[in-house]
Amino acid sequence: MSWLTWRTGHLVPEVRRYLERARLRTVLEVGCGMGANLLCLAPRYPRVRFVGLEATAAGVERARANLAEPPQEFAAAHAAAPLTNVEIVQGSILDPAVLKG
Repeated sequence: MSWLTWRTGHLVPEVRRYLERARLRTVLEVGCGMGANLLCLAPRYPRVRFVGLEATAAGVERARANLAEPPQEFAAAHAAAPLTNVEIVQGSILDPAVLKG
């Protein structure tokens, strides 16, 4: 099983169920990496603001690039560019200034 199959088949449905019950307006993903979870979720919830927090500059750059132009394998996850409800922020969860925005 590929990581994308696992993510879209197991992880994303669990998060989706929670999002639908909780009716959240903002979701923070700590350690968003390349933005894969955001690519799977954000297109399905255009009224929810998604914030990906990533510690490394390289990770932020990669996530932003993937959000601007989703990789081919995300076509199956219904990702469409551009995703206007996603923001990638570099920083640490330990820094309160990061979470104020």
